[in-house]
Amino acid sequence: MPFTFSERANTLVRKLFIDTAHERGADFFRVLVSEMGTLFEVDGVYLAQRKDQGGFQVLAAWEDGGPSCLTEYSEEDTPCSMLYSRGPFAISSELITQFPNDVHLKTFGASSYIGAPMFDHQGKAIGHLCALSRNPLADEHLFLLIMQIFSARASAELERLQAGERLKEEQRRLQTLVSNLPGMVYRSLINAKWTKEYISDGCLSLTGYSADSFLNEQVSFADLIDEQHRHRNYQEVLKAVAEKRVFRYEFLIHTRDGTPKWVWEQGVPIFDDDGKAVAIEGYITDVTELVKAREELEANRKNLEKLVESRTKDLKERNDQLKLEIEERSQAEAELVASKEFANSAIHNIRNVLNSINVAAYQISTVMDSSKIDVLERCCALIMDNEPLRRSFETSMPKAEILFEALNQLAPILKREHERVLSEITSLKRSVQLIGDIAASQQSLAREVIDEEVDLVSIIQDALRIQLLAGVGETIQLKSDLPKRAMVRAPSSKVGHLVMNLVKNAKEALLQNQLDNRCLEVGLVQDEHVWCLTIRDNGIGIESGDLERLFTYGFTTKADGHGFGLHYCARIARDLGGDLAASSSGKGTGALFTLKIPVTE
Repeated sequence: MPFTFSERANTLVRKLFIDTAHERGADFFRVLVSEMGTLFEVDGVYLAQRKDQGGFQVLAAWEDGGPSCLTEYSEEDTPCSMLYSRGPFAISSELITQFPNDVHLKTFGASSYIGAPMFDHQGKAIGHLCALSRNPLADEHLFLLIMQIFSARASAELERLQAGERLKEEQRRLQTLVSNLPGMVYRSLINAKWTKEYISDGCLSLTGYSADSFLNEQVSFADLIDEQHRHRNYQEVLKAVAEKRVFRYEFLIHTRDGTPKWVWEQGVPIFDDDGKAVAIEGYITDVTELVKAREELEANRKNLEKLVESRTKDLKERNDQLKLEIEERSQAEAELVASKEFANSAIHNIRNVLNSINVAAYQISTVMDSSKIDVLERCCALIMDNEPLRRSFETSMPKAEILFEALNQLAPILKREHERVLSEITSLKRSVQLIGDIAASQQSLAREVIDEEVDLVSIIQDALRIQLLAGVGETIQLKSDLPKRAMVRAPSSKVGHLVMNLVKNAKEALLQNQLDNRCLEVGLVQDEHVWCLTIRDNGIGIESGDLERLFTYGFTTKADGHGFGLHYCARIARDLGGDLAASSSGKGTGALFTLKIPVTE
């Protein structure tokens, strides 16, 4: 509701304005709370600032006729916390009953409360002005109206104080920044001497002269500039002034002890309200090391150009060699694909021939099983055992005795030949079956499937069976330790080629040893998330110098090798997410190849 100032109101407001008119900052706050407490006959008056992190910081407090030692208090469960949402208000009695958790109210014994919030010019709550009394308030409406007037005055003073503190902090930061700059900041008049109106302390380390030396015109900065740059600099600044733009340049100065220094300057002309250039403000720093580095860089650039030019021919030759290797590799891969297709076709034809041989062997076996050689043998035995019959034939046939003797000798011979033919047919069947199994394994390995799950154990067994055939294979002592299954997700053709190549190399290394000293050990274990295949032989071994280049394209220790096999195997292993490594203690000590392939999840 609107209020009309009474004579008492005019007197109180006038007195408060007069008593606080000449006060500023903390003194204003102290005088304000003291005068308000006295004039309105209350027991406590407080002016507090609202903290960003919560709670209130007391800027001035008056209690029971004198200054109070209260410095801060919590915002929670206090009447002051309601000011920022409710606005100015007063509570005439039973204050503690409404705010039972406010410790200060209980300690003070307050009965009534009046307060007004303080806002800055943007409307942000920054504090409040309030009063406490142990008795009911007198002239509550008048007191509240005057408190609003002076809370606004206190708001302006607090905001001015905060702005002053921020300004001091900004000035301190600026001074710290300028003092720590590696150079000097200045303000100069626009004349040939570059008379300094301000210059930072960095001028001492830059020129050898103190700031006072320049400000008192004991020395002119223009006199420090090398003659070859002095006139150019002056003209450049005048041009920048005319065009109202920033200028930048490098130039040489001579310090107090005569040391030459390269410096970099950036400045901007300053104009008054009439558009007249009145000064130059800028920054100068030492760039001697930068100039030297730039000169060295230029010299290095020229040397580099010469080096690049001298190496271009070598790089071109290397590039040509690389292209040749790529072509050879592509050709080898194409030949490998062609060989695979040819092998598949040949194996298919071989299996057709094997089928014909199988049929023929079966027919021969059938004929031999139905042979009458036993009948002949029994007939011969019957004639030889029946004396009368034999003499009857000899009487009627003069040469019957010779015939009987021939048949008696021929029957066991034919019996033995019959048994030998049956044995050879059985052996032929086994050989044909073995060759068929090998052909089937080769065809299985030659299939090109991009993503399939294959059994590594089956591939290893196929490779061993193919490489260690009867004959040469029988001279090699094989020790294998393989699990029942080892599933990996990879093209069987690539895994098969890789394992087959490793077994073949081990076999060829063993063939250099004596017949009774050829041992091949093959093991497969799971190491966390990978299958680890080891192939160890006691063959000719690998020299240490060759180990480093073993998987390099084009490197081979074989007279008829092309240096592609192990290189391709290592690449397959990497493509499968695994690794292929080799180790050997040297010539004649054998070798160990270790292949790692990820386990199928």
